Amino acid sequence: MNERLKTSYSKMQARTLFTVCLFSLVAQGAQAWLFNRSETGSTPEAHGRYRQRVAVCVGINRYESHPKLNCAENDAAEMARVFRDFGFDDVTLLLGSDATRETILNTLHRAKDGLSSSDLFVFYFAGHGMTVRQGSADLMGYLLPVNCRAKNEADDGISMGILKELTDSLPSRHSLFLMDACYSGYGLSKGVARAAGFEGNNDPCVQILTAGGELDRAFESNGHGLFTGHLLDSLEGIARKGKGAITGTELAKIVKQKVSSETGGWQTPQFGTAGGGDVVLVKRRPVLADQVAMAR
Repeated sequence: MNERLKTSYSKMQARTLFTVCLFSLVAQGAQAWLFNRSETGSTPEAHGRYRQRVAVCVGINRYESHPKLNCAENDAAEMARVFRDFGFDDVTLLLGSDATRETILNTLHRAKDGLSSSDLFVFYFAGHGMTVRQGSADLMGYLLPVNCRAKNEADDGISMGILKELTDSLPSRHSLFLMDACYSGYGLSKGVARAAGFEGNNDPCVQILTAGGELDRAFESNGHGLFTGHLLDSLEGIARKGKGAITGTELAKIVKQKVSSETGGWQTPQFGTAGGGDVVLVKRRPVLADQVAMAR
């Protein structure tokens, strides 16, 4: 564990982690969707220049019935800012009391309805999650909206089954889910391998990058969740270094290495892909009209 983490460790607060099987639930449906979906709409330019890029960011600090978090709302706001700086066409930010179950789901479905097969969709969530055993059935993971009642997570939470249904029906060419909440690594292996017949960044894919694996602790430090802090550093580094773009796979590799190294392995982000493509996050340069407007 490095010196920065040692000195700030006592000030860190563990963000609640939860064991979910999102990718194991999503993999079959998502890959079937990838192979059978219709290819309508214009083809995006090479290197991820999508027709439209849409992001939904959610952050919750103060829950009605669950422990307080310190950094989730700031993290979501900063991620939304970065997506706007990257030139995303539509960025929706839901914070605190606005992040109810109904509002989150309605926002996701409205975003879905506006997407085409040439688009990029990104969903970022920072907050609590929980795993609930449904009788003798397998564990089910839930993202917890602000109005989720304690001991009623199965009724009030947003289940991985609901997100699976959304993922199955997304028309976007590329989709990226960024979860600063616990996520079990055991389901990801089904989606990591590239699907045969799909090669290149522009082939359809669904990618998921999460803060940690089963039983991991998700730390908060320096005003951010450690996971999101490195997400922000990596994305903002694109502009600083003049690189201009980063793929989902590259982003996952960087964040996983840094978070795992900084925590001595106590927190290791998990990454999975369904499909043979790769999300590309490009900081779009202002067109001439924008440059003239800024100059004025």
